[in-house]
Amino acid sequence: MIDGGVGADSAPTRLGIPRWVLGVAVAALIFFILYAVSLPLVERPGGAPALVWDIGAYAIWMLLGVVIVSWRAGQSGMLRRGWQFMAAYLVLTLAAEIAFRFVSDVPTQRDLLVADVLFLSAYLCIGAGLIILSRRGHSVSPVARIDGLIVGLTAAAVIFAVYLPNSSHDGQLSLVGIDLLYPVLDVMFATIVIAGLVPLRFRPTPAIAAILVAVIIMAVGDFVYAEQVAGGQFEQGTPLEISWASGSAMIIAAALLPNPYNYQPGIDRRWTIFTPAVASLVALALITLSLFIDIPEIVVALALAALTLASLRLVLTMIDLRRAGQGYEQARRDYLTGLLNMRGMSELIDSWFGTRHPGEVSLDRPGGLVRIGVTGVKTVVDTLGHEVGDDLLRAIGARLSSATGPFTLARLDGSDFAVLVPNGDKVDQVAEEVANALDSPLQLDELSIRVGVNVGIARIGHGVSSRDSLLRSADVALTEAAKSGQLIVEFDPEHDPTEGRRVDLMADLHGGIERGELFMAYQPLVRVRDGWVLGAEALVRWQHPTLGQLQPDEFVRAAERAGLIGRVTRHSLAESCGALREWLDAGLDLTMSVNISGIDLVDESLPNTVAQVLRETGIDAERLVMEITETAIGADPERIRRTVNELRALGVRVAIDDFGVGYSSLAQLMNMPVDEVKVDRGFLAASDPDARQTSLAAAVRLASALGAEVVVEGVEAASDLELLRRVGCDLAQGFYFSPPLTADDFAECVRTHRWR
Repeated sequence: MIDGGVGADSAPTRLGIPRWVLGVAVAALIFFILYAVSLPLVERPGGAPALVWDIGAYAIWMLLGVVIVSWRAGQSGMLRRGWQFMAAYLVLTLAAEIAFRFVSDVPTQRDLLVADVLFLSAYLCIGAGLIILSRRGHSVSPVARIDGLIVGLTAAAVIFAVYLPNSSHDGQLSLVGIDLLYPVLDVMFATIVIAGLVPLRFRPTPAIAAILVAVIIMAVGDFVYAEQVAGGQFEQGTPLEISWASGSAMIIAAALLPNPYNYQPGIDRRWTIFTPAVASLVALALITLSLFIDIPEIVVALALAALTLASLRLVLTMIDLRRAGQGYEQARRDYLTGLLNMRGMSELIDSWFGTRHPGEVSLDRPGGLVRIGVTGVKTVVDTLGHEVGDDLLRAIGARLSSATGPFTLARLDGSDFAVLVPNGDKVDQVAEEVANALDSPLQLDELSIRVGVNVGIARIGHGVSSRDSLLRSADVALTEAAKSGQLIVEFDPEHDPTEGRRVDLMADLHGGIERGELFMAYQPLVRVRDGWVLGAEALVRWQHPTLGQLQPDEFVRAAERAGLIGRVTRHSLAESCGALREWLDAGLDLTMSVNISGIDLVDESLPNTVAQVLRETGIDAERLVMEITETAIGADPERIRRTVNELRALGVRVAIDDFGVGYSSLAQLMNMPVDEVKVDRGFLAASDPDARQTSLAAAVRLASALGAEVVVEGVEAASDLELLRRVGCDLAQGFYFSPPLTADDFAECVRTHRWR
C-alpha cells in the first residue's frame, strides 16, 4: 500500500515497490535519456532517423511510464482516481505527439490543431489528478483550503502581471490564440497545488513535490512555446521539447514516491494568518494599480477573485470564533445540571488566585473552597435507574445553588459538588447552609427522596496557596468527614495523612515527564480462535526516582488534578505508535490500543493530537485503538460522542474499556459508536462456572448488538481461554499469555508464541 488514510487506503511512507516495477522504471529512464540526447544531435524535421527517436524511443518510455503510474493507481485506495488521471495524461500526451508529427501543420498563433485537442485534454487530466492527489483526508478545514486558493489566485495574478506586459501579446491575454491557453492552464495547475500546500505550510508529500516540479518545468516550456509561436519562431524537434518530456518524466517519478492520504505536518498559526493576509494585500494592490495604469484584465479578474475569497474567509472566521466561544462555555459547564464542571471551577480558582496579592491574604479568616459530597445517589440509580438519578442530581444542584447565594457552585464529579467562597467571613456560613439545604427530602414527581451530605472546607494559607492544593485539601477534608461521620470538617495540614504522597506526586510529575521517566509496557491481545497475537495494549508506567515503578492508578489521578493528563496522553500515544512503527517495519502485522482518560475525551484538541501522532509515525489510523472507560461515557455522553465521532472519522478504532463495572445506561452504550467492547476481568473471576459462561455469553451478544468485537481481560489459565472459545469471544489478554513487556520483548513474544 502507498497512499492512504482509511483502511486499505492508508499506508506508511516507506514504499514497498515490487522489483518488476523498479525494472520498468529503469528501462523507462534509459529510453528517456536516449530521447533527450537525440534532440540536439538528430536534425528535425527529418526522415526515418528522426521518427525512430520521436516516435520509437519517445513512445517506449512514455508507455513504460503508463505502466508505472497505472500500477500506482492500483495501490492507492482513496487517491486511485488521481493516479488514473495522471496515466490518462501520459496516454493523451503520447497520442498528441504522434498527431503533431503526422497530422498537424506548423502552428500559427490562431490555429487549433488536432494535436492541440489531445494536448488540452491531457492537461485537463492533470488538473483533475492534482485536485484528487492534493486531498488530505478530513483534517484540513474549509478556511485553510480557502487560504490556499487566495494565495494561488494571487500568485497567478502576479505571474500574468509580470509576463503579459513584456510578452508578444500586446499586454493582454487572448484566448483566440491557442498558444496562450497552455501557460494559462499551467498557472491554474500551480494554483491548485498551492491551494493544497498552504494548509500544510508548504510541506508537500514527496509525490506532490515531484508533480509540482513537473508543472513548473512544463510551464516554462509552455511560456517559451507561446512566445515562439507568437513571433513565428517555433520549430519542431528543438531542445525546447525536453521541457515537456521532463514534466512527464517527473509525473512518472512521482508514482514511485510516497503520498500518504493522512499526511499533514504541524500547522503554524502564524502561517495560517500571515500568508493569506499578505496575499490579500498584494491582490488589493494590483486592483488599486489598475485604476491608474493599464493592467491586463485577467490580472484584475484573478485579484478580484482572491479578494472575494478573502471576504468569504473573514465571514467563516467570524463564524468559527463564535462557535469556539460557545464550545468554550460548554466545555466549562456540566451537561446535566448546567453548573460549572471541574474545568470551569479550576479556571475560576485560578482567576481568584491571580487577582490576589500576598499582602491581601488574611490568614485569620481567608477565603476558601467548600466541597460537598452527597450520599445515596448511587442507591437511587441502582434501584430506580439512571433517568431518576439524573433528575435527582438536577434537584440537588438546584437546592444547593439556592443555599450558596452569590457564590459559584460547581458539580465536579458524580455527586460531588463544590463552591468557591472568596469572602473569608462567609466560608463557615456557606458550609452550614449547604449542609442544612439537603436536610429535607427532595421531591421528584411523586417520589420523595432523602440523601445524605458531608462537607469539607479548605482555606487558602498555611501551605494551601494554589488551585491544586486547594482542591486536594478540600477533598481530604471531605474524605475525613465521610469517614468520621461528621457533618462538616475543615482541613488541617498537620493531620493530613496523604499530604506527602499526593502533593509530591503532583509536584514531581511535571519534572518526571521532562526527564523521560514515563515509559510504556505492552501486553499482547490474542485472537481467541487460533491463539495468534494480533495487537498490543500500551500501558503507561512511571519510574519514579525514589518511589520506584508506579502503576497508572497511582499517578493518573494526580496527572488529572495537576492538569498534566494531556501531556501524559500525548507521551503515551507517541511512544506506543513509535513502537508500532518499528514492529511494522520488522514485518509484524499488529494493532495498538492506548488508554485515554475521561478528561481527554472532553478536550477538543484530542483528535488533532491523535492525527498529528499518526502523521509523525506514518501509522495507518485503523491500526490504532483508543480505549475509553464505560464510566467516562456517563460523565458527558453528548460531548464524548462528538469526540468519538471525530476520532472514528480519522479512521481510528474506539473501544469501551472495563465494561461491566461502570454505571452507563444501555441507551448510552447503544448510541456510542464503538469497535470493541473490553469485558472487565471480574467476569472471569466469578466462582460459579455457569455464572461465568452465562455472563460472558451475554457480553458477546451485547457487543454483537453494538456491532463490536469482544475483548476479555484477566485471562489467567488455559481453562479461561477454552471458555472464551466456547462463548465466541474475539480477543483476550491476561497474564496467562504474558505480563506487560518492553517493546523489544513484546516483538520477540509475537514471533515465538502462539497459544492453542
